[in-house]
Amino acid sequence: MNLESLNYFIEVCKQNSLTKAAEALFISQTALSKQMKLLEEQLGFALFHRTHKGIELTEKGQKLYEDLEPHFTAIAHKVEQNNLDQQIRFGSIPSISTYLLPKYLDRLKKLSVEVTIVKDYSKDLLPLLQKQKIDAAILPDPPEVDGLYSRFLFHDEIYVAVSTSHPLAEKESITMEECFQYPQLLTPSSTLLYQQVFQLMKQADQSPPIKEMNYYEMLGYAYLGDGVAYIPGLLAENTSHIGVVFLKLQQAPLTRKMYLYATTKDIVETLYQAFLPSR
Repeated sequence: MNLESLNYFIEVCKQNSLTKAAEALFISQTALSKQMKLLEEQLGFALFHRTHKGIELTEKGQKLYEDLEPHFTAIAHKVEQNNLDQQIRFGSIPSISTYLLPKYLDRLKKLSVEVTIVKDYSKDLLPLLQKQKIDAAILPDPPEVDGLYSRFLFHDEIYVAVSTSHPLAEKESITMEECFQYPQLLTPSSTLLYQQVFQLMKQADQSPPIKEMNYYEMLGYAYLGDGVAYIPGLLAENTSHIGVVFLKLQQAPLTRKMYLYATTKDIVETLYQAFLPSR
């Protein structure tokens, strides 16, 4: 018998479901069932009644859970506190570190959060999380990645940036079809934004020329009148660029869901609380 098996037992009791417990523990339901059967053999009594509706604790199983749960909860709290005493390595892209994180600076400092890596594109942060080179990051879709924990933070609407002398500059809002009449200034083809715009181009049966670059280069090219650039709202709403205007897209066809990712459940839940609006 080991602590891991007992921890699995506690989670099954909390979830009242082998399926949900397996998901929370990031193991297969088959593996979890085997662990529970092995634990019952080692203890010498049944922990669960197995019915067509699922599982129910036996009298002895309920007693064991009531005896063990307070101790495991106390251990979890101690581990969480020790984790918070250590530096949380945060990976970021320029727009997040420049315009979002400073709004929560005091809270993040109390949690010992340090931005240790800045990359041009969100896609470059995911492998660093998976290799545990960083502990947390804010990334666009998808909402779930195997082996990581995530919480939804906010929607980021994409704007169009054009030169003040561009034919579209006088409009209050524009359509994607209007944008497709001009060269497209986009992030690299491996990024989510490029793929979203490219899919809309296919649906509209349009094939304007595309130039790939980072967001800050886009603004320079837009200023020169070389095309229309697609800029995240976090950047467009917090910066000004002489000679460039930011336009809203009608019906918001390009909106990213931004998620907080972390390598552990404790880190993601603690940081999520830090990013909640002040009451």
